[in-house]
Amino acid sequence: MAWGSLIGVFPILGTTTALCGVAGVAFKFNHIAMQAMNWLVYPLQIVLVIPFLQLGNIIFGQPPLTLSIEEISAMFTEDFITAARNLGGLALRGIAAWFIVAIPATWLVARILISPLRGLAGKISTGNNKP
Repeated sequence: MAWGSLIGVFPILGTTTALCGVAGVAFKFNHIAMQAMNWLVYPLQIVLVIPFLQLGNIIFGQPPLTLSIEEISAMFTEDFITAARNLGGLALRGIAAWFIVAIPATWLVARILISPLRGLAGKISTGNNKP
């Protein structure tokens, strides 16, 4: 579930389902749990795209991002190849920022989720699943 959350906020829209699938196969994770978390954090992904891109620019000493998510989306809709060429460096810097932030955050999410999930699993296995 933590990995689904991590991948779910990846700063490149439209890539997370495939990335969760690849990670699930590579690491033998529970695909249903990963995809469920991926979809649950989708609103967070939308909110975090610009901050990850901004942080990437800060880390690499680039000027602040002046585009909105709507403007970036419009650029890709108008001419995908040109937008990819012009914004490729920005995307890579955003991915680098995501790595720096998301890896420790995944550890934290895993630590937060592990105790309640173990308790739930214990209740289910003993048949004592009344609220």
